[in-house]
Amino acid sequence: EERQAIWSARLDGDRYLRMECADRGFNVYRVEDAPSAVAPTWGYNRIENAGFEEAGPGSIHPWDFDGPAVPLQVGDNTIVSLSARATLSQSVDVADGRLYRLSLRAASSGDIDEGFFQIAWYDPTGGLRLFYRRALSTTTQEQSYFQTAPAGVSRAVVSVRGSGVRVDNVRLEELLAGPEQEAASPLRVGGPASPEARSSTATPSP
Repeated sequence: EERQAIWSARLDGDRYLRMECADRGFNVYRVEDAPSAVAPTWGYNRIENAGFEEAGPGSIHPWDFDGPAVPLQVGDNTIVSLSARATLSQSVDVADGRLYRLSLRAASSGDIDEGFFQIAWYDPTGGLRLFYRRALSTTTQEQSYFQTAPAGVSRAVVSVRGSGVRVDNVRLEELLAGPEQEAASPLRVGGPASPEARSSTATPSP
């Protein structure tokens, strides 16, 4: 299958790295002799109500939640507080073979294994193809990772889970390649990036 390409940082001297794909914590790059004249751009955020401004008692439409998920007003900003290993999730349409960036602003005050953000990929029949999760930082900050949508998927479920987790501004954006960013050659990678990252083709735990 063909995957999109994105330019990244200078490697050394006159060599540059171009991202070919991202898979469960691994980013694969190609070494090139020149930088691209076109900077990568990102499409619209596929997450609705990303900053939770549209939240009411017992409702954070169109988010689904399992367990205590409470909107909190912090100054002029709305965040969601998760406790007792609550899960906040949203399902969105995606295109297979495309490169996406999942990002959010969050922190987990509990054990590092209890707070994570995850993306799960599903085919049109509802079958789970792949999921990847990464532990949340214990300090409030912007956190993100790249993922290439596996072949045959049409939907992704983005979720955040934990105890003592505060989350805001969840984004899932597709890379929009410029005219000089041609499709990459077929590459396949897999495996977790670190002990804090988990990935599987099995059913994700609730």
